[in-house]
Amino acid sequence: GARSWTWQTCTEFGYYQTTDGGPKGIFGDVTPLSVFVNMCTDVFGKKFDANYIDAAVRATLAHYGSAEDFEVIHKYKPVQQE
Repeated sequence: GARSWTWQTCTEFGYYQTTDGGPKGIFGDVTPLSVFVNMCTDVFGKKFDANYIDAAVRATLAHYGSAEDFEVIHKYKPVQQE
């Protein structure tokens, strides 16, 4: 499961929780974006660098759209049986 998620973050989502806010940020600077980019290149090869990830995420957004592109047609509310 973890490798699948890693593949998707490197090739589709680009979803990384970083602390690139600098040392004065609330979480400091212990987990920069480069940690995750390096993980992609270490696991899947040199091709999977920051430029590749950026292009892959843009391609995913172009194909599927972003959260702002979705229009809700039906909403369902669960009903508790009594």
